[in-house]
Amino acid sequence: MVVLASNPKNSVVFFDVTNGRQELGHMKLELFADLVPKRTENFRWCSHWLQSGPSTNSYQFFITCSKCDWLNGIHVVFSKIIDGLLIMRKIENVSTGLNNKPKLLVVIAQCG
Repeated sequence: MVVLASNPKNSVVFFDVTNGRQELGHMKLELFADLVPKRTENFRWCSHWLQSGPSTNSYQFFITCSKCDWLNGIHVVFSKIIDGLLIMRKIENVSTGLNNKPKLLVVIAQCG
């Protein structure tokens, strides 16, 4: 199925997500280049090395499943899921252990 961005200036990117060795599926996100062009272009080129921690400049992003007011004024909203919302629901429901941490890693196995 072809899913188009709501604005022709905006790009669409994809994530193939796994949990352990299980494939969860394919998600498509619309990047809001019409609103934050530099941020979305950087995301397109840097999403293959997203990371956080020492010496990484804490390059990271969040996909939130509900309203997160504490992120307002700290982070920029630059995309939305346009296909694969059920994959997000699968991620929300993975088995967790201590501190609500997933027992098996949820990984973006491929992106583009």
